Amino acid sequence: MTDDQGVLWGLTGARRFPASLSAMPSTTISLAGAEEASAIAKIRVLAWQRAYRGLVPQGVLDAMNIETDTQRTRQRMLEPRRKVAEDWLLRRGGAAIGWLSTGTCRDKDLSSGSIGEVFALYVLPEAWGQGIGHALMNFAANRFSKLRYKTAVVWVMEGNEVAERFYERQGYALDGTSRPLNIKDIPGKLRRFSLAL
Repeated sequence: MTDDQGVLWGLTGARRFPASLSAMPSTTISLAGAEEASAIAKIRVLAWQRAYRGLVPQGVLDAMNIETDTQRTRQRMLEPRRKVAEDWLLRRGGAAIGWLSTGTCRDKDLSSGSIGEVFALYVLPEAWGQGIGHALMNFAANRFSKLRYKTAVVWVMEGNEVAERFYERQGYALDGTSRPLNIKDIPGKLRRFSLAL
């Protein structure tokens, strides 16, 4: 993930710093098209099935499948009224291993025109702990800055302490706002984290 000068950016707290390109060899982040819906679905389904054990009913996780999610993802990407986000794929050696979805925040309690939102961030489980999520969040922060957003937000499932700690390491903090999860067969709430850019 590089800027216009070919510098790989990192983020510690809310401070950006240039890091060596050799830190993530042959890694790219690019805008995904509908033809890559299956790569997004694979990342999402496998990450959900591992990350949400104990938080989401096991029957829901077991029922998830890549084919169905591919169709749903492709439909979302192709229908203009449902296309509210940009989908990004991180590839290492050509293989898609991370997915990021970003866009303008739609929360009614915020002036969303100047606020970016991370709608989704998932990494293939076999790539966890290798800095992929960190690289995607750095990319999101830089993307939001280029779009002149002043703040970024992300919603996290209540009880997902691993995700909360991850976003806190990126400089995000709870802002006191929560809402129902509103996903069929999955009880719970989401809590909002925000970051001043």
